[in-house]
Amino acid sequence: MDSISYDGVVNIADLGDDFFNYYDALGPFGHGNPQPMYRLNQVEVIRTFPIKSGHTKGILRDSRGDTCDFIAFNMTIAPHTKWDVIAAPHINEYYGEKRRQLQIADFRTSGLDDTPSA
Repeated sequence: MDSISYDGVVNIADLGDDFFNYYDALGPFGHGNPQPMYRLNQVEVIRTFPIKSGHTKGILRDSRGDTCDFIAFNMTIAPHTKWDVIAAPHINEYYGEKRRQLQIADFRTSGLDDTPSA
């Protein structure tokens, strides 16, 4: 079974302005400097938005009630299930509005051992 390395475990509330001020200082990200990945446990997809086939975009909510936008390329993530996810956080700017967003790299049903694997 494949596994994905991640750099830490966070809650959605941890991904505020202070986090992104430090996070941006770690860049620029690319081949020699991969983007840090974080694990978020017990998050639920509470809403999805239609985008191209095979991708999922929506809103996650954690066990504390905090929410965050997400995008998952080449993945279909069902709503109303508890997931553990590995994701790269970033700020998505769309029509001048900046919102935090998690780009999900992998996920699995919450409550399993080891690293998530789709």
